[in-house]
Amino acid sequence: MKNIRKTSVANNRNTNGSNFNSISTGQNMQKSAIFSEGMNLNYMRTFQSDPNSPKHISISYESSDHSLIYESVVLFYSLSAFLLQILHLYRTVWWLPQSYEKNALKFYLINPYVICFVLTLIIPRWLWTCCQTLIISIFPQSLQEGIKHYCQMILLATLGIIHFYFLYLIASEDSNLDKTYIKGHPIFRLCCLIYPTLIMAVIYRDEFKNVVELVPSKIGTRDVLLQSSLLQHRCSNDPVQVRQEVETLRKDFNCRLRNVLFHSHTIAVTCTLLPCCFAQTFVHFDMCVAIQHFVLVWAGSLTLNAVHAFPPKYCDILHSSARHLGYWDRVGANTAQTVQCVEWCPKTVWKQGSFVSFDDIIYRARSDLNSAEPSSTHHKRFYTLFINAAFFQISLLVFQLVLVLLQLILLFRSNEWYQMISLSLLQASGGYALFKLMRDAVVVWRLSLAEEMLKTA
Repeated sequence: MKNIRKTSVANNRNTNGSNFNSISTGQNMQKSAIFSEGMNLNYMRTFQSDPNSPKHISISYESSDHSLIYESVVLFYSLSAFLLQILHLYRTVWWLPQSYEKNALKFYLINPYVICFVLTLIIPRWLWTCCQTLIISIFPQSLQEGIKHYCQMILLATLGIIHFYFLYLIASEDSNLDKTYIKGHPIFRLCCLIYPTLIMAVIYRDEFKNVVELVPSKIGTRDVLLQSSLLQHRCSNDPVQVRQEVETLRKDFNCRLRNVLFHSHTIAVTCTLLPCCFAQTFVHFDMCVAIQHFVLVWAGSLTLNAVHAFPPKYCDILHSSARHLGYWDRVGANTAQTVQCVEWCPKTVWKQGSFVSFDDIIYRARSDLNSAEPSSTHHKRFYTLFINAAFFQISLLVFQLVLVLLQLILLFRSNEWYQMISLSLLQASGGYALFKLMRDAVVVWRLSLAEEMLKTA
């Protein structure tokens, strides 16, 4: 396995031995008292020399493409989805001999203000990535952070002014729309215009500058901010540090997941629904095809963003931290009366099968080592989601395969030329995410097999 490297066991033993020799005499006596014969305590304290400490096999390679390449792919996908929806709305039958149309589209019906408004919503990430690439290649590292901050503010302010300018032009446009239809009503048009901006303001009210970043640049609390690109697993046996690491990783994962969902929703709404909302009232189109296009674009953009936000190396960090965290099961009342338990201590690592009392409730440790808080639902969800190294990547792969299969079925059932073009291009655009997900799934699957072999060795 060329892409996987094993942690050196010999170095761990040397390090563990040196740490063990540095333990004071009083701690040695305490440890011998805990594990002496006749003692019936169901907990243990973890030392650096503990043989039950999890052994990890980490992924050493970076599977993610360069940010500029990825953002270019996303921009191409977004523009393709938008142009295909335009094709659904303004197609013609130019091949008929009685047709007065010479083009495949009715270009004179397309509102240029709507096109510019959509571009202000889907192009900021690509522009910011280009700015970052130029700053990194031109300026020294000591000046990059300050320049990035000011460039980001200037870019957001400029795009905001342009965005609201086109919003004003569309809202105040004097068109001959039939006000009896809902699409021609001014309130409906205004709601369609401000909906993407309103969602953006609600989600990023505290960190609006992150609207142009899929992967957050900094995560953590207000007191301690950590570069998201510097996240790593410390493999600590201190339960307090384990819980702190899990909390940091949990916040980073939630932030990435929120960004993935938001940007996928933005692409789907602005590129597929807005053109339908601002189509003229006399334009007739197949509503089922338009909604089908919205669902396919949303699902495709979701996997396209997820494959970049959650690479295998990042998921391996979460998996390694979950193995140190462990989880607890709540014990029933009948079992609680027959077991011997002690009060849960936050500075203790508990072994499998230990019974503890927390808030007058009995819990049982289910994993090899347990540093989690018994009543914490965050810890339990984190462990359930990431204890299997291949679960997250394989779930994304299954989702993408189902999407490709659905597109194939719809393609075989379609009998209109524009539907065939639309489904074919969407399926071709999803090949990028499918290839990366298949490769990543193979890597994490082999990683899980290697960890099982190491665990049973």
